[in-house]
Amino acid sequence: MLELAIWLHYIGIPDLAVRIATDAATAIFLLWGILNHYDKKEAQEAFLEMSRSARYWKMVAEHRWNMIKELMERLHKWNGRG
Repeated sequence: MLELAIWLHYIGIPDLAVRIATDAATAIFLLWGILNHYDKKEAQEAFLEMSRSARYWKMVAEHRWNMIKELMERLHKWNGRG
């Protein structure tokens, strides 16, 4: 913001206009930072939710695979192959 103030003052803008312009730029910069912070927080929460869901479905898949292996072993024993 200091560079903006120096540049505006250098090109001949009155001090009050320079102060208003730098205050507006500062407010926009702060608002952008606040919005970016909450957007990042929301993205992290969405990622954690997706991670929990993926972990759940991985456990389901492993459980189903174990059930399939157990059933295959039973079938082999029943058919006299085991």
